[in-house]
Amino acid sequence: MGNNSIPEFIFGLKKRHQIVILRNNFDHPVILDAPINNPQPFSVKYTKDKPDLISINSGKEYYLFEYRINPYYYYKYAIYAGIYFILFGFFSIIFHFQNKRIQKGYETERRLNELQMLTIRNQMNPHFTFNAINSISSVIYKEDKKTAYNFFTRFSDLIRFTLKNAEEISVPLSEEIDFVRNYLELEKFRFKKKFDYAIVVDKKIDLSIEVPRMIIHIFAENAVKHGLSHLDKEGLLKIQISQQYQILKLSIEDNGIGREAAGKLDIHGTGKGMKIIDQIFDLYHKIKGKKITHSIIDLKDKNNQALGTKVIVELEV
Repeated sequence: MGNNSIPEFIFGLKKRHQIVILRNNFDHPVILDAPINNPQPFSVKYTKDKPDLISINSGKEYYLFEYRINPYYYYKYAIYAGIYFILFGFFSIIFHFQNKRIQKGYETERRLNELQMLTIRNQMNPHFTFNAINSISSVIYKEDKKTAYNFFTRFSDLIRFTLKNAEEISVPLSEEIDFVRNYLELEKFRFKKKFDYAIVVDKKIDLSIEVPRMIIHIFAENAVKHGLSHLDKEGLLKIQISQQYQILKLSIEDNGIGREAAGKLDIHGTGKGMKIIDQIFDLYHKIKGKKITHSIIDLKDKNNQALGTKVIVELEV
């Protein structure tokens, strides 16, 4: 049947109420649902001005089906190829942008590591290291072995923390607190107890919370270096850590000489320290999706005399 010179066969499936049309190679069968119970022999009619007609008699019922070759059948491979190339292009674009985003993330993380290492180099500079070793050596010379051992242990812990977390952009809050405590003990010892410090942590805080590496140390070091070390009286550094909902609040307060006086004394300062801190917080936000804000308050009395400096850092956790 058909007008394409290809032999085709037609037969009925009585139980399934279906008509099946097959070619001689039994490829691509055509199945028609026919609501007949007892199909009679089929007759196929063909006219020049109409498509192939299949007429089916079933008792008094008469059914007429149009049967023609799909004109788009031979385009299917081109259509398949087109769909394949469209999908290939679509997924290639997605892969390209994902790869670009991953590379950007790696670059951001690398830049953050560089900035954090820069702050470490500034804080763990040879001047600090040599002074710490000299202070420990002087205690050993005085044969105060217990004190020397205590501070040498703290100094080694400080170095170990720095090396251990050299490639990390965040650390548990507990480790950051321990690092700051060791640092302040060494500085307190080096400056011959010129200042004291207190670290107050809210008992409700989970100390395993991840925070940016050096986030407390940066401001504690600035307080000692620029504020407390220049005092002619006993200094005090107070660090308070609290949490309200999903915001971790860090308060670093000193009774040093203040930023204005420190700026006049620190002739070697470049003023880049706070810019680096801003960049660190910005990059951390891009990588971790957690925003960090900080503010610096100049503490003064009623006569506008400096009473110290207070830094407040708020971090999403």
